[in-house]
Amino acid sequence: MDNKKNALATPKRGVAVKPHKRSKPDSARNAVQKKVVVGRGSNTGKLVVAKVTGLKSHTMDTVKVLNKIKAGLPVQSFLILVEAYDATQKEMAESLSIPISTLNRRKVSGKLHTDESDRVVRFAKLKDDAVALMQGDGDAAISWLRTPQDILSGESPMAHASTELGVREVEALISRIRHGVFS
Repeated sequence: MDNKKNALATPKRGVAVKPHKRSKPDSARNAVQKKVVVGRGSNTGKLVVAKVTGLKSHTMDTVKVLNKIKAGLPVQSFLILVEAYDATQKEMAESLSIPISTLNRRKVSGKLHTDESDRVVRFAKLKDDAVALMQGDGDAAISWLRTPQDILSGESPMAHASTELGVREVEALISRIRHGVFS
């Protein structure tokens, strides 16, 4: 079977995992699980949230991510997000509600403010969730994020997620699709 054809038709449950190789076989209940993340381009194998925060995927936890957000992410995080979404800087700045003039000032200072860092992480998580939904297919995830959806009042998930409430609705939509609730 071709996994790419089935990826859009079969909702995915949970994060894609594969058993970690061990010298001794474990029972299924005690098997060690390792996350498998397939991205696009230079993002292959690493979560976008990990890339924008500079944290290692296997050591990432909420407290560490929050501390990075509060300290202010480097402007490079914004550029990583632009690449992850295959977008222009102007398009991503609009999605994150950061005016271009403000972004230019941040490039000089080198750091994003806390609220801007939070939005960057929010969009990075959204991309990671969409890739998981599409069973690791980064191109399909970007296509879905950019395609207008009737359930989102005709907006694309990317456009709809420009506010906190909007991103929650997109996350809820992804969750419903992953769990087979098509309402």
